[in-house]
Amino acid sequence: MSHLDLTIVSSKLNGKSSWKVISDCMGSDHLPIHIELAQSLYSEYDTEPKFLFHKANWVDFKERCKASFTADLVTEDVNLFSQHITEAIITAAEASTKQTKPKRNGKTSKILPY
Repeated sequence: MSHLDLTIVSSKLNGKSSWKVISDCMGSDHLPIHIELAQSLYSEYDTEPKFLFHKANWVDFKERCKASFTADLVTEDVNLFSQHITEAIITAAEASTKQTKPKRNGKTSKILPY
C-alpha cells in the first residue's frame, strides 16, 4: 500500500488546510488522501479573457506559428528567448482563436475544489 508523499498548497492556504491518509483503500493498491480546507474560498471573477480552444482555427494557428518562428527569435539570453517564443505563440493564438469576454461586474464566485 502507498499514498502520495507530497501535497502542495499555497502559503495563504498553508495554515488553513489539513491532510490525512484514509485507511480504506477501496480496492486499490494506493491509500487515498483527504485534503481539507478550513474555510470557504472565494475569488473574484477573472477580468482577463480566456481562449476558447474548442473554437480555435488550428490550421491557421500552426501556420502563424511557423511564420513567426524565425532565426530572429533566437538569442543567447534564455529569458529573452523564452519571452520571444511566448509572445509569438500568444500573437498567433489571439489571431486564430476566439476568446471569452472579460467579466467586469466585480462579483465573487466560490472556487471549486478541483
